[in-house]
This record gives sequence, structure tokens and C-alpha cells, in this order.
Amino acid sequence: MLAYTDKPEDYERYVIHVALCIQYYCTTRGGEVGALQWPDYNRDAKTLHIYKAIARVKKKDLKLPKLTIYYRFPALDPRATTLIVLKQPKTEATERMSKINDLLIAKLDRLRAMQKDLIDNIFGDYYPNSQLIVCQPNGRPFMPEQLNRKFKAIILEMREAGYQFHSVPEAELDDIVFHSVRAASATKKLAVSSGNIKAVMKAGGWAEPDMVIRYSKAYDEDQVNIVKQMESDYRGSVDAPQATPDPQALLQFITANPELITAILSAQKQAI
Repeated sequence: MLAYTDKPEDYERYVIHVALCIQYYCTTRGGEVGALQWPDYNRDAKTLHIYKAIARVKKKDLKLPKLTIYYRFPALDPRATTLIVLKQPKTEATERMSKINDLLIAKLDRLRAMQKDLIDNIFGDYYPNSQLIVCQPNGRPFMPEQLNRKFKAIILEMREAGYQFHSVPEAELDDIVFHSVRAASATKKLAVSSGNIKAVMKAGGWAEPDMVIRYSKAYDEDQVNIVKQMESDYRGSVDAPQATPDPQALLQFITANPELITAILSAQKQAI
């Protein structure tokens, strides 16, 4: 899908490509992608500051004490009872500085140049000053459900064009949504980090380790690699003397990684 949508000559296709890249590389939620603004992008530090979510809120709830609003989009219909806003997420763990790579930086710079071209040559003063990174050609925001509809439409378009999806069985493609990319991201980061749950928790803005386990998926090739590694370990140590675990070292490891106990208990509950 990333290769299929990488069309810098087509803004509507390319903005979805960038949204997919952000979702995959930064383990974001759809509401976080839609809430990103250009001031949140630090090119020199190679970070995206994720601390807002886009949402539709009832106008009567805008003054609630626990609701922090960072930006209000102008209402297109004065009779509307709701308003689209950028607000503070529900949990503090959501806020994070997401590290980004040179590939994503190049794509963000390209998208910003495309938006500048739209402002200079088409919309001018009619382009809203919301500074959204992922937005429609006219500068209006993408709600999470809109990103999902675009995502599903691209899958349908690719299937009709004869593309084969190897990571997901054909019968399950209809169940794949934009939010599924977050699960793919968590799974990849767990593999790349050799199971560093704490790092993946921070990357995805999760407060509890069991959420990482719930989101990540075990690929068939991962299971094959595991059994091959287990066989290799066995063959390499079959003649070696058996080591006795050091209780003190084990205790220190558990103390330094308390989230592993939570994860193990959670996994046991699910198994029961």
C-alpha cells in the first residue's frame, strides 16, 4: 500500500501515503494523525510531538473543566450542534516525542511543499490557517473515519487492479482498517527491539504493557524463526555444562522490568 500510494504528483493520493507512513513509523492513532500540525514537526530534532487528538465535540461540552481544547475549526454550518476540535487525549501516556527517520522527513517536506503550492496557486486566502499536516486539498481536516474510508477504498482499488496481499488472507481483508496499521507497527517494533515492551509502550503512547501485547500480532515467519533459533541454541549447547540461574541476578532483572510481570499475568488470564 505504501508503494501504491507513493504518488507525489497526486496530492489526494500522496497525503494518504504520508498518513500511512506516520501511522506505521510512529505507531499512532487515527485521531492523532489528523491532529498533527506543522509546529509539531521538528526537522532538526527528527521528532513529531504527539499530544493532540482530533474529535467532534458537542458545543455545550466545550467549557467542561476537564476538556482542554488546543484548536477549534470554524463551523461550516452555524446550526450545527457539534464542532471539530483538536483536544487533549484521555491519558497522559499519549503525549510523546516520536522519533522519525530520514525517509519520513523527506515525505513530510514534500507534502508541505505540495500544500504551499495549493495555497499559492489555487486557494490563497481561502485556505484555512489550521497548519494541519494531514489534511484535505482545501486545508480542511481528516476525521479518523474519513482516513479509514480512504484506506478501505485504496484496498478495494488495489484488489480490483489485481494486487495480491500476502500478509493478510484474502478472506480477512474486509476486516482490515486504518487502525490496523497501528497493530502492524507495534508488531514490527517488538520484533526490531527484540521484545522491548517498554520501548514499544512509549512509542505507541500506551500506559499498560498488556495493550502492547493485545495490539501486536505474531506472524508465521516469526514462529518459524523462533523454533529455528531454539533448535540452533540446543545444538550449540547440547554438550555444554548446564548453568544454574543466579537468583540475585534474576531478582534484579525483574525489579528493573516490572512490566514483564504484568504482561505475563495478563497473558495467563487470557489463556485461562
